[in-house]
Amino acid sequence: YRKIAHALRIHTTTVSQIFQGTKDLTLEQAQAATEYFGLSKLEARYFMTLVQLERAGSANLKTYFTEEAAAIRVQSQEVKNRVLAGKKLSDSDRAIFYSHWYYSAISLLTEIEAYRSPEAIAQITGLRLKRVREALAFLTSVGICIEKSGRYFPGETRTHIEKESPLASRHHANWRLRAIQAHENLGKEEIAFTAPLTLSRAHAKEAQALILQLIESISRIVAPSPSEELYCLNIDWVLLSERSEPPG
Repeated sequence: YRKIAHALRIHTTTVSQIFQGTKDLTLEQAQAATEYFGLSKLEARYFMTLVQLERAGSANLKTYFTEEAAAIRVQSQEVKNRVLAGKKLSDSDRAIFYSHWYYSAISLLTEIEAYRSPEAIAQITGLRLKRVREALAFLTSVGICIEKSGRYFPGETRTHIEKESPLASRHHANWRLRAIQAHENLGKEEIAFTAPLTLSRAHAKEAQALILQLIESISRIVAPSPSEELYCLNIDWVLLSERSEPPG
């Protein structure tokens, strides 16, 4: 109650009265509550409608907000159930999914038993709870995740980004920036390796082959491995000497 009172800027006694049903939230307090509880846009809209229903002073107005709440509930169910199993993302949905690193991170975290609630995901990622809820709403709407009694699980929809896609550079940049943020607090089991170097063209081809073998080997390990932790693998092997003019 004290935490809620502080967030809503009201006395704890008022919070107690609200929970007991003897006092209603004002619209300003209700909006602050949606921020405090990290509600998604649709959840916040439903909550605000319920508050207005309780505060309505006429039968006609109560009927109006009752119907509005029912319509929001229907919309919520349509969002959750509109995706067919095995559906591929549309171009517009892919643009959203690859716009930020946390969409793919959250979808992967739902494979881990300990991170199937919005609160657990917010805690492990450092994201605001509201952002996590909104991301989960999108992921469930496109079938990447499914929701069961407030917990989230991997869905049937899959997404893959081709090297030629205009979204590929954004996807790589998002995860590399996220990895860089982790460099300040690397643990003993984490690795950060950067090595500008020169070598022959023949040896460069050998190195490239080894990197491809490494990726293939890791893929074989990951496929049957149970989901317990979330890792990020970033590998860059790029030719720089032909991207700039030599001095002279």
